[in-house]
Amino acid sequence: MALLGSAAAGDGSGTSVNAHPCIPVGLRPNCELNLSMDVITLAGSGSRGNADGTGADASFDYPRGLGTDGRKLYITESANHAVRRLDLESTFVETLAGSGSSGDSTGIGMAAEFNVPTRTTTDGTYVYVADTGNHRIKRIDPETKEVVILAGSGSPGGDDGFGEFATFDGPRGITTDGTHLFVADQQGNTVRRIDLSTRQVITFAGSGSFATTDGTGTSAEFKFPRDVTTDGEYLYVTDGANLIRRIHIGTAVVDTIAGTGSEGHSDGNGTSASFDFPNGITTDGTYLYIADFKNQVIRRIE
Repeated sequence: MALLGSAAAGDGSGTSVNAHPCIPVGLRPNCELNLSMDVITLAGSGSRGNADGTGADASFDYPRGLGTDGRKLYITESANHAVRRLDLESTFVETLAGSGSSGDSTGIGMAAEFNVPTRTTTDGTYVYVADTGNHRIKRIDPETKEVVILAGSGSPGGDDGFGEFATFDGPRGITTDGTHLFVADQQGNTVRRIDLSTRQVITFAGSGSFATTDGTGTSAEFKFPRDVTTDGEYLYVTDGANLIRRIHIGTAVVDTIAGTGSEGHSDGNGTSASFDFPNGITTDGTYLYIADFKNQVIRRIE
């Protein structure tokens, strides 16, 4: 079902709140949205910039990904190469980390650098960032603003390993179940899993081949997985082959739950429906929502 549409093209960011509108899996209370359907501008002047400030006094430059702990929003900005933090009560926006220039330095706050960060999530203690252009996953301590490398050597690849001995290839989507991070490794055509306690990286699903085969673990195949979300039992992945894929967290079984595999804009049940470049994906615990980029609509899977 197409819920919302726009006559203007977006930027392809597929903004996604991972993995729940309240807080991530493992941290969430029992919460239910009670919406009036009023849409307001929470923060941002509407002009490109990087100014900190309250509400409309702040400015952004291509804000792309969102994560929340229920009190703050964490925002990845691809053009500013930064992670911003927005207080949901006061609407004050500050730069949590990032110098504003592309780079790969670790450090405190604005001494650290990113290269086109695209997605972020939090486990309630740390903020995790898919630093896409640097082929790394970085971790920010929101109290001290210290940025460290959680995983990834900085060179593109698909090697499993611990911490910086592992390699990623354009990591993009990121979500957590509180124990692991799951990463849509877009150019690697895989979904990776990072153990948050040991920093061990494994290829959770996908052979690395550019295809759309269902299967278990690395016997399955993806075509440019772009984003990932979770309801705690399954991962849901937007696949560049115009498909929505599902991975069982306990067994790593991958199946296709929606999409014909061809470009289109047809509503329908499961694989009779069609998409055109599905990008961002999230869940409210009841439905899946997909930013269907080239169709310029938001879709819902019931």
